[in-house]
Amino acid sequence: MRGIEQSTRGDPAKTELPEKRPAKIKTLKGIFGKPKMKLPSIRRSSKSPTDTFDPIINILPKPEVILTFEENIQQQHFSSAGQQLIHLEESVFRNDMGKEEKVKKEKLKRDYEALLRQIWLAVEASLTFSSEELKVVKSAVSCIQQEEEQDQRWKEEPGAVAPDWRPMQCRRKHDALLQQMVKKRMEETEDLSRADKLSSSLKRDICKMGIRMRDDLLKVVQELNKCYPEEFDICNTYARLYHEAFTEHLMKITEYELDLEDCTYLLSWVNDHYPNDILKHKTLKEIINCQSLGPLLPVEVTEPLEEQYLSDKKAYLETCISNALREEEKTWQSGALPQLSDKHYTSYIAIDVIQCVDKTLSNARVVLGGPYKARSIMCQLKCFLISYKKSLEEFIKGKCGNTKEVVKANLASLEQFKDYIGSCSDFFTDEMRTCCLSIVSNMKECCYLYLSNIIHTDLKVLHCRSPHLQPNCHLCYSTSFFNIILIKLFSLHFN
Repeated sequence: MRGIEQSTRGDPAKTELPEKRPAKIKTLKGIFGKPKMKLPSIRRSSKSPTDTFDPIINILPKPEVILTFEENIQQQHFSSAGQQLIHLEESVFRNDMGKEEKVKKEKLKRDYEALLRQIWLAVEASLTFSSEELKVVKSAVSCIQQEEEQDQRWKEEPGAVAPDWRPMQCRRKHDALLQQMVKKRMEETEDLSRADKLSSSLKRDICKMGIRMRDDLLKVVQELNKCYPEEFDICNTYARLYHEAFTEHLMKITEYELDLEDCTYLLSWVNDHYPNDILKHKTLKEIINCQSLGPLLPVEVTEPLEEQYLSDKKAYLETCISNALREEEKTWQSGALPQLSDKHYTSYIAIDVIQCVDKTLSNARVVLGGPYKARSIMCQLKCFLISYKKSLEEFIKGKCGNTKEVVKANLASLEQFKDYIGSCSDFFTDEMRTCCLSIVSNMKECCYLYLSNIIHTDLKVLHCRSPHLQPNCHLCYSTSFFNIILIKLFSLHFN
């Protein structure tokens, strides 16, 4: 020991620790003192008990955590919260009245009120929820079903004393809430900016309501539908409510006198945009029963608006085609020859009139929802053809220097009118189409007759001057025969 102390005092850096000897292996002796087995020394682990893996502990199921009613409400587990209250209701109201039960009933009533408040808040916000948040709505709907079933159970026990809040009629209250929601959303459309560029406030309001309805129905069909059981028929329920809200708003609009532009826009929504862009949307038409909704406005409301629209379009068309005829007459009377196109005389009256009529009919088809309501517009074409026939006949009688060229040019226009009338069968009644075609046919016959008379006169002159043709010659032909041949020739030439 002294040697060690001395070396330590001398140089601490060179201090050597005594060499550790290996631990002796302990042995266990049997009852007769003989070695039985060797046990190595085991060093204790420094790890905490939680770091050790116990297979028995890890395979045991975790204990289920049972939430209280308040916790279920807080975590929006409305279905579980409703079940808890139904079980408590059964327990309390199946026993005799007592002081303790009375306190429980009062608390039970307050808990039901708290539950329903949360359910209605979830339903009211359902159209604005994200896809992840819709599980709250599904839980709320499940709770509504449970309460409906509980109402039915109390109803099937006439002698039982039901709670004051039974029947709850949650389904009826749910549907009434949806009606209020839809009406509010159709009135509050300021957040939609896609229609702000329209020229009038009426147009903006109608367009925004249409956009709101379409977007909300798409959300119902694609997402919200998954939260409801089939018995709710939620897609058709929402479609009916939006249809009714839209109709109610448009009915208020029609109480005021509308100018032509607003009248036209409203009719285009009623007859075109609503049925085609919303109800026949590729996603909605497969789910929603559009036939059950009916028209957006009743016939007694739309008829006066359609008459207003048609009256204006008839007046516009009459002015347009009358101006075209007037310009054509000025060209005839000026003595100028018609323009040549591919070495043929051409008149543009048919092109001008047909373009004007066709544009008017195309717009009317959209605004009125089909061709049949626009048929009355065609009476303007009939009136035009009568005026056209009268003007051409009078011009032919005048025997101006350009009559022959004008007649040839108008024969081509008459063929265009004939083809157009034949192609627009949807816009004509049978009587109107027959009448118009008859007028065109008479005008063509008048033109052919005029041209044939010119040729017939020339042939007579040639016949008299020719020394080869004697009066008794067998080659003499009657005037009627010449007319038939010439009409056929001109018909083939100008068709």
